[in-house]
Amino acid sequence: TLPAAPVWARAYATGLGAFELHCNGARVGDHLMDPGQSVYDVRTLYVGFNMTSLLRAGENHIGALLGNSKYGYLDIYANRSAAHDQSGDATRAFRLLLIARLADGSEHTLTTDSTSWRSGHGPIVYDHLWHGEVYDSRHEASPAWDAAPLSAYAAGVWAPAQPRAPKVRALAPQLIPPIRVTQRLAPVKSTSMNDTIVFDYGLNIAGFTSLTLAARDGAPNPMVGATLRVSVEHTELIGANGRPNNVFFPGMEFEHASATCSMSDWYKRTWYECANQTDAFVFSVPAANWTKRYTPTFTYHGFRFASITVAELLSGGGVRPLPTKSWPITVAAEAQRAGSDLAKLAEVRVGDGLLQSIFDATLGSHVAQLWSIPTDCPQREKRGWMGDAGVSAASLHTFYDAHAFHAHFLQLIVDAQLKGCTDQPTTTIAGPCTHPTEDPAKFFNGSVPDVTPFSTSPYGSNPGTTDWQAAFVLVARSLVLQSGALALPFAAQLWPRLDHFMEYLERLVDRPSGLLLHGARGDWVPPAGDRHVGTPSDIVAAFFHSVCVAHMAEIATRLGRAADAARYAARLRANRAAFHTHFFVGDNATAACCYSSGSQTANILALHLG
Repeated sequence: TLPAAPVWARAYATGLGAFELHCNGARVGDHLMDPGQSVYDVRTLYVGFNMTSLLRAGENHIGALLGNSKYGYLDIYANRSAAHDQSGDATRAFRLLLIARLADGSEHTLTTDSTSWRSGHGPIVYDHLWHGEVYDSRHEASPAWDAAPLSAYAAGVWAPAQPRAPKVRALAPQLIPPIRVTQRLAPVKSTSMNDTIVFDYGLNIAGFTSLTLAARDGAPNPMVGATLRVSVEHTELIGANGRPNNVFFPGMEFEHASATCSMSDWYKRTWYECANQTDAFVFSVPAANWTKRYTPTFTYHGFRFASITVAELLSGGGVRPLPTKSWPITVAAEAQRAGSDLAKLAEVRVGDGLLQSIFDATLGSHVAQLWSIPTDCPQREKRGWMGDAGVSAASLHTFYDAHAFHAHFLQLIVDAQLKGCTDQPTTTIAGPCTHPTEDPAKFFNGSVPDVTPFSTSPYGSNPGTTDWQAAFVLVARSLVLQSGALALPFAAQLWPRLDHFMEYLERLVDRPSGLLLHGARGDWVPPAGDRHVGTPSDIVAAFFHSVCVAHMAEIATRLGRAADAARYAARLRANRAAFHTHFFVGDNATAACCYSSGSQTANILALHLG
């Protein structure tokens, strides 16, 4: 309660795994799924909001929706398996500090505590980044939960908020551009079948579908009072029959051993790759003319097509799918493209032909991977695979203002590096790193994981492969080159960690050849077929180590570290000579031209290295 409207007010909030802030009956701002991802047990991000125009004299109502996001799914931080709770109830948390300054100079503060705050289950009864969200409108609070006086929070529905002590070492401000809706797309085509309507948006995007449901015109609705579930399945492909073709559900591995892709099945190792990508809206059919709208809050998908189905939920627990001709509702759909809202710096126009389409698709793929970190794909894993981040860093910087975005990602790599691979908690999937002869804490010191910030086998090892770990240097070099003087203070802080990483790689070098020859994934996902010449992993490992050496010399020069620049330049000269000596096989009738296996990749690596 405020004695007068404030002249200045700010809220600083964070949530695990994600939150949406509300004040006096309205959502605050346009962010999606704050805070951004982080190495949560090292630092968790908090977000600032301007509340000046939202607060008023008298009683104010502030609250938050909480969702799961990435936090805890793989037991790295929340350890839900130990808590025997895959729902997230035992692990979600929220923290807020609100400061309101009045015209007389006085300040009023509000913080989260277990005495004045209440919590309860809302209409979002399920949310999962891979599988989707279920919104049951029958659980909506009345009066509205974010606009009601405290006396309206009935016992049994709302209880005192419980204190939480998540494993978080520090809070840090979120400095990256927020995730928000960046584009809205109407369907370019809709196809009605006997049991579904398939909407085609014409583009493959990352985001979600927003639904508008309304009563069907005409005769009185015979299903008034019935409970309906409207489901939206998102896919990148449709089959020859025109129906959705989700190749990632059920789980692809183990002959689809998991029919549901539940997290409990994940820990049993019956699936690794799975994403249902289906949202659902549940409601009771009103008696009069009505309109209902639903947009997911705590999930997103990679898709071009959205398939709508409607089913009646029966009182005995059964489900009765409804044919489209029997739907008592009309359905309008809109695709909402979303992601980290980076400012665009450049555009390329080469006409309206194939080349422009390829460029637009490539840029669209960039945008689809921006979800507070650079991810690998929006339709299933949605993880920060380092290999993807490394190879895309330079082009992302060329077309978007990626300074804060990549600085954040580099900080996460440092946080993971400082934890050390032996600090990872043991799960039913994998435990801390080991070494047959050396002390792991010393031998792997300086290494970074395959996936940042979530590294748990089988989704990335810790330490990572040499070519994937190289992204640490590749991204740092792109930041320094593209951002110039703006990047130098951060790069100076980063330098000891980069140098430490290179010391780790040096421990892996093969002494007779002078090259790093192992630990690489190699030519990742190469063309298949009898005519394809494969590329051994040793030349890939040697190449990425040499590229890191070259980039370190470049970064050191930009930072004015002359001695370090000379040291890395000398190492690069040695690497180049050793590379050509070791891998060059000549050009004759009995040997493939010209390097290693003679594959295109092997020869291109040699040409690039010079």
